[in-house]
Amino acid sequence: MDAELASFIREHKDLTRRFFLRLGAVGASSLSALPLFSIDDGQDSALDRKIRDIESWLTLQDHFRDVSRGNPRPHALDEAKRKEVGLTRDTWSLDVLSDPENKASLGRQLTKKDNTAFTFKHLMELAKTRAVRFPKVMTCLNIGCPLGNGIWEGVPLREVIWLTQPGRNLRRIFYHGYHNDDPEQMFRSSLPVGRVLEDLYDLPPEELEGVPTVCGSLRQAVQSLDTDRDFLKRGDVFSDEQLDGYMELRMEEVERFETSPHPVEFAMYYSV
Repeated sequence: MDAELASFIREHKDLTRRFFLRLGAVGASSLSALPLFSIDDGQDSALDRKIRDIESWLTLQDHFRDVSRGNPRPHALDEAKRKEVGLTRDTWSLDVLSDPENKASLGRQLTKKDNTAFTFKHLMELAKTRAVRFPKVMTCLNIGCPLGNGIWEGVPLREVIWLTQPGRNLRRIFYHGYHNDDPEQMFRSSLPVGRVLEDLYDLPPEELEGVPTVCGSLRQAVQSLDTDRDFLKRGDVFSDEQLDGYMELRMEEVERFETSPHPVEFAMYYSV
């Protein structure tokens, strides 16, 4: 047999056998009896060695970057303190309610005060039908490079938001949680409602009623930003000066676009 062909068969024999096992035991035995597939020098194939040397896409736990902060760090608290502040499975709960300063229409609020808060037990129940699991590059908004590659598993935030039966004036989701007893170190952030709900196109019309839609043009978007900017200034994330400067740049683009002939306009009216 040609040496190069023999080498190819040796390297791919195991894979070929696994594929043809679909033939059943008799078919596999017959296949193994063929001289071409009976080559076996008892050594690992080059393909097997290459596969073993491939670095996993997943980051090893010891190699993940640790960005936990605070003094003390939440996971360093003793069990009694974790129970007190709601960081154990039996004490954790989540309140979901409308912002009193910018009220959104919610069919029901989830609050500890009303004994309707979303608990860990509720989370596990929701996970039976709504949990997702996928590979993800883990990142931190305050750090430029990824922390590592891992498997994200959990219930999307949108599933919890839908429990409140949201209606009109829902634009942004603000969230915060316990970090330690220093208010200055509280963990907090926010996301636009579109990033949270994600699956708007699959909703029935009655659930889409009142959900904000995107602007029809860049001019309309800039005008909307100008008249509705307070939510962007919360927590000193943006200032009026920054927003005014941003809008001025965008309006230059608007004016250039609006005063330039569009290719479709040219095709429709050039001959007129």
